[in-house]
Amino acid sequence: MDFMGGDRSGPEKTKEDVKTELMKIIEERSTEGFSNFTAVKDNHIYVVNRDFVSGPRWVIGHVYIAKWLHPDIFEDLSPDEMNKEYLKEFQGIELEGTWVYPPQ
Repeated sequence: MDFMGGDRSGPEKTKEDVKTELMKIIEERSTEGFSNFTAVKDNHIYVVNRDFVSGPRWVIGHVYIAKWLHPDIFEDLSPDEMNKEYLKEFQGIELEGTWVYPPQ
């Protein structure tokens, strides 16, 4: 999706910001039949920021995906906390934001 650029999700973005952007994309693509996909109809659309698929935090991205697919198996993992810990420990920063949707 168009979220891969990183400016629609990430630092300082709220859950509502990301949801609004996602809904805009779905609406823009409705003429292409996008709104007819079962995933869209069943509200099974997930957003993962590029930082979680092609960078040092790709492991955290995998944890988000695992929790979406198998929440019962991975209920003890918190990708949000893992992300905060990574940013603080390895980057020396504390950021608020929304990198995935729906958030965990």
